[in-house]
Amino acid sequence: MSGLGGGLLKYLPSFSPQESQVLVAGPNVYPSVFLKGLVKVGKLFVLDKDDFWMNEGQLSEQQLERSNGPEIEGPEEDEPLSIRDRDEL
Repeated sequence: MSGLGGGLLKYLPSFSPQESQVLVAGPNVYPSVFLKGLVKVGKLFVLDKDDFWMNEGQLSEQQLERSNGPEIEGPEEDEPLSIRDRDEL
């Protein structure tokens, strides 16, 4: 599978009855629900990352849970503001 931003995903099927249910329901559910179903019944990998799929490797249910909405991460520690004495040319 490929994403809009150019990310490349690979799915390894499990050939289980649950997988058949997920694949049949695919067009009728939200993409996030479909991907979570794939991760539960098989293995889903990010081969080439993009702006959305930022980490390569196997996806877990926890990673997909975090991808439901935007996360704003602030700095872990307050860092002093660095100010230059003069501009460099």
